[in-house]
This record gives sequence, C-alpha cells and structure tokens, in this order.
Amino acid sequence: MAGNIYVFGGAGFLGKAFCSACPDAVPCDSRDRLMRAGLSGVEFDFGLDTPDKLLCGEGDWAVIFSWRGYPAAHDADPVGKLSLNLSRTLELVSFLVGRGVAGIYFASSGGTIYGNAGAKPINESAATNPVGYYGIGKLTAEMYVRKVCRDAGVPIVIFRIGNAYGINQIKDNLSVGFVAKAVKAALFSGQIVIWGDGRNRRDYIHCEDVTSGILSAIRSRRLTSDVYNLGTGISFSNLDVLKIVEEVTGKKVYTVFNEIRSFDVGQINLDCTRLLVETDWKPKWSLAGGIRQMVDEQLST
Repeated sequence: MAGNIYVFGGAGFLGKAFCSACPDAVPCDSRDRLMRAGLSGVEFDFGLDTPDKLLCGEGDWAVIFSWRGYPAAHDADPVGKLSLNLSRTLELVSFLVGRGVAGIYFASSGGTIYGNAGAKPINESAATNPVGYYGIGKLTAEMYVRKVCRDAGVPIVIFRIGNAYGINQIKDNLSVGFVAKAVKAALFSGQIVIWGDGRNRRDYIHCEDVTSGILSAIRSRRLTSDVYNLGTGISFSNLDVLKIVEEVTGKKVYTVFNEIRSFDVGQINLDCTRLLVETDWKPKWSLAGGIRQMVDEQLST
C-alpha cells in the first residue's frame, strides 16, 4: 500500500494495538499520551488542536479511533460530550478529505448503537436504537462522516466494534472495560461493581482481533464505503466473564451489585459475516485466552 496510515487516537487502547501491528501506521495523539504509550508520532490532541498542522495528503489513509469519554461520562454531560466529539470529528474528517486522502476508516460502536438487540447475532441491516448518549453520539458521528466523505468522493468504511479488551489495557490504564476491571479485582483482591443482575451480555473482542479486522479491510481494498460489524458473534454475560476470570486466576472476584443504569445495553451480539466474506478475516482470540494473556502480563510486571 502506498502512503502512510495516520492513526488518530494512536496512543489509546485500540490505537496503540493497531500501531503496534502496522508498520505503516503514524500515531497521532497528544504529546502526553504518546509519551506514556512509548510512541513517536504526530502530536495532535483531538480535543484541542486544529488539524491544519497535519501533513497527511494524497495517497495517505486515516484510521480514526479518537473519541472523548465513556458511556457514563456521556450520560453525565450529554451536551458537552456530544458537542466536543461531533465538532472535532467533523472538523478532522473535513480536513482529511480536503487534503485528498485515499480513504478513511472510522471506529464506531457495535456495543451501543444497536441498543437492546437480544441474544441472536445481528447484522449491519438491523435497526439502530441506542439507549444511551454515547451510542447516540457515535451513530450521529457515523452520519456526519458518511455525508462528508460521500460529498467529497472519498471512500469511508465504518466499523461497529464490540466491547474491546486485551493486552496493555490494564498496564497502561487505557480503558475502563469490564474485563480489565474483573482481572484487576481478582489479582489485587479488589471488588467490582456490577450494574444490574450480571446477566447483561456483550460481544467481547480482543484488541488484536480489532486490529486484524481493520487491517484486513485496508489491505483487501475490496470493501465498499459502508458499515461493517467487528466482533466475535459470541456474547458473554458479566457473570460469565467473572467465572472465566476466577478459573484463569484461581482467585475469587468480589462483587457489589447496584441498580442497572439507563444507558446499559441488555444484550448485544454482532454478526460479522459480511466482513468475513469480503476479506476472509476471522477473530483468533477466545475470551479465556485473552484473559489469560492479560493475567500473564500483570504477573510478569
């Protein structure tokens, strides 16, 4: 592939995993985040900087992971988070298409956009019904990004990603995912809060499988400008995750149950057949294997 792949949010959890696996990747993130992640790249703070300092142009590609705030933060400040993320995303994408990039890959959320979809795996044609402001923001951003790219004739591939977990998540404190919290609670004799009865189900995908899925799309060049689910097609409840963590670590995870929150999705399970058919991509990590990797990482530090 000619050109560089500029990775926005390159020092974040998924961004770092992607940059580690892609020799053409140019991490773009704030100076502090790049330093903490041990990366060299382009200093670009998604929340503060204007994109006119970026040097990307024709023949280059862009992967956008940048997004400020997690679901709880979005529900606490829906106006502030929506305003920040949409304005910055629109500004960045408009700049990129103006510079003539070859294509854009945008990381959206399969775990929140579809809402309470039930136990059956759902494909990209399923109705979107987000129950929280985080999912509403991501879905709105999808529409903004597609509009800008369509008008400019720039290919845009949107990935609706499941609940990502994996290596570096705990060590670098790059995410607040349930799997990471459960592993930390087991290893350090802490406790974990479960919102609801623990039966909420998620499609958990390892960060390396997220990376390989996006790279399969970039390298194949066969994907049309559209939306693709990126998950495993298998869902696990919070209680399932705790059981696996306890089996892997041999330690008890102490739990505190609180009332379920309004923005928590009940069940989600992503059908990723479309990406598999068009790129031959398949996830490689089992949840138990990914948790074992995270445990081994912690025990070796």
